[in-house]
Amino acid sequence: MMDEEHKVNEEDIFFIRVPDNEKANYEYLSVNMPHVKSYSFTEDEAWFLMTLFDRFNKKFGILIDLYEDDYIKPEHLSEAIEMTKAFAAENAGCPFDDAIKRFTEAAELALANQVWLIFDF
Repeated sequence: MMDEEHKVNEEDIFFIRVPDNEKANYEYLSVNMPHVKSYSFTEDEAWFLMTLFDRFNKKFGILIDLYEDDYIKPEHLSEAIEMTKAFAAENAGCPFDDAIKRFTEAAELALANQVWLIFDF
């Protein structure tokens, strides 16, 4: 169950999901998600974060865009978090600070759980 802070409303259309454990990675693939925490982002937030996601694409050889689902593997999460912190510093004080913080929280939870960070777009 999602907490109030990450409650989905009609405006939120892009999701980043974090399974509770490795088994939940596969629950997500079967669309059974009781053990998956969801973070929602508006379209404007997702477009803003695409600059960061493009950096992940180049670094990790993946394809995150607003029309594809992809994920960052646990072994790349520490580096992705460092890249996110640098991105946050570059954009300090911007209108999307909250989106950067939510994304950072999701990435840190995925690292703590040692699971995929799933871009469910």
